[in-house]
Amino acid sequence: MIVAMTGATGFLGSNLLFEIFKQNFTQLNRLKIFALGRAKTAEQLGESLEKLMANDGRKYLGLSQEEYEQKLQPIVKQCIIPIPADLTQDNLALSLPELSNLKQAKIDFFFHVAALTDLRCDRSVEFSCSEINVKGTQRVLDLVSILNLREFIYIGTAFSCGMEVGKIQPDSINTNNLFRNPYESSKLKSELLVRDYFRNKAMKFRVFRPSVLAGRLIERPIGTTKKFDVFYSIPAFIVKNKYESVNSLNKLYSEIVEMPLRVHLNYNSGLNIVPVDYAVKIIYGACIHSDPSTFYHIANLQPIPHIEYGKWMLEAIAVKGCIPSPEEPTNKNSLEKLYYRTVGRVLQPYMLSESMDFQTDNLRSLENKLNIECPPINKDNFMKLMDFAKQQYFGLNLT
Repeated sequence: MIVAMTGATGFLGSNLLFEIFKQNFTQLNRLKIFALGRAKTAEQLGESLEKLMANDGRKYLGLSQEEYEQKLQPIVKQCIIPIPADLTQDNLALSLPELSNLKQAKIDFFFHVAALTDLRCDRSVEFSCSEINVKGTQRVLDLVSILNLREFIYIGTAFSCGMEVGKIQPDSINTNNLFRNPYESSKLKSELLVRDYFRNKAMKFRVFRPSVLAGRLIERPIGTTKKFDVFYSIPAFIVKNKYESVNSLNKLYSEIVEMPLRVHLNYNSGLNIVPVDYAVKIIYGACIHSDPSTFYHIANLQPIPHIEYGKWMLEAIAVKGCIPSPEEPTNKNSLEKLYYRTVGRVLQPYMLSESMDFQTDNLRSLENKLNIECPPINKDNFMKLMDFAKQQYFGLNLT
């Protein structure tokens, strides 16, 4: 099998890479992966991918260091072909030899995973989202047009529906909707490019729309993530400020600290969180099983109320005094001023939204074939996500 993919070193992309290896472990001599990624040279990209496989990839596959070195390391270089590519450049800045290599291959699946995920509303972010997500997708499609390809897979987002509420179908399109940020609108524009390109073509394509991606809850190490954004950013904000108070890593989670923070949120709404390993199993599984659907939501059956996961995260980081608020406080204390200027400014549009019911009915038959189901985000599983995040200090540099 021959696969091409963008974004192999990113959060979703790296887990997809691991899953492909896992599903082809007994026939790796037949696996070839063209990994398109941003790097100055193929050597640099190759080193990054080899390091990724030797660390998190090894753990995902359940291999000890010794097993990895004996069974997998010798053939990783044979399986993965690093190709430096830049979504912001014409022809993705591919060299002629690399382009020729791609054109000569009979590619089974091309996964376009790479994207800029930035939920801020700054003009610079709007420009970058346009260059990377929209124009970058068009450049990928231009490349696809000259390749020998069986199937194209685009990774979008469930939030490309914008401010839509209620039941939302996986192929729903509404260009007149309001969007919370440039990221959402750029992903819709990108998906429309994909739809338009394949409208009159015989080639199969699929569009996957994940909801909020979290760490792993199926494959070990449980909780693993390298992106501490969206809901992770709230405890990260609190932990950073707590550390300034206790000034000790040893006391960071053991000492209960009172931190007065009123968080404006919708009491009747929540966040749909899905583990990244479940997401990649669905994405890859749909392809290798030739699932008949074209559009998919990758989402949990139920969103978790903001109030619920808010309680759990405060318990996990041993903080009291943070409370939900039906309104944004007008008489803000210093901590609240900082919160609403930073994290709150980015997340508030999501925390104030009405309920969004992402329809996932077409996943049931695929789940049966794969013998999996989406892990629910209950307290036990949420605490597992928090445990890993705590070990990594939520991505903060506190030393």
